[in-house]
Amino acid sequence: MEIKITTRLISDRQDLLEDMKARQAGLDAYMYDRLDMFWIEVDIDGKTSTFAVDPRESGVPFSLSHQYGPRRKLDPKLAELAFSGSKEEIQQNQWMKALEEGGYFEDGQFPGKDTEHCPHCGRVFKIGSTHEHKRYEGKVVPHNERQYKKIKEAGFKISWRPGYSPDEPSLEDLGEIERKV
Repeated sequence: MEIKITTRLISDRQDLLEDMKARQAGLDAYMYDRLDMFWIEVDIDGKTSTFAVDPRESGVPFSLSHQYGPRRKLDPKLAELAFSGSKEEIQQNQWMKALEEGGYFEDGQFPGKDTEHCPHCGRVFKIGSTHEHKRYEGKVVPHNERQYKKIKEAGFKISWRPGYSPDEPSLEDLGEIERKV
């Protein structure tokens, strides 16, 4: 049996501090942000299972989420052993500490206590906030292009970018969904 374990950097997630500032200014959704910074690939005899390493706040140990590949009993154990105590885990803990010290978790992990699910798109937003919608691949989704434009005009440097134009009409513009007041 040939075993190969690879740890891959995904992101340091420090850009979430800028996203947080836009969110605090009421310019972004309280959507759950991804915190996985590393992925681990466990290859046994040419068949690879991939796991996201999910960090936790305040020194609580990480957990693993299966992403791709076969679900063998041995794989999560091997991934955990490879990551536990590694230089990558130490780096992840430093990046998590920077997010904590920067105030990212002040309201708890998103979605926070001051949020609600949108009845149209199912996303989580701050209570009392408004957002527009569009249809994408048959589903109702937030029309985040206009929100992105507002965020950029306010001078925030956020980590995400929309795929369409802010000039595209929303479902609210077309009268397909009532505007939330």
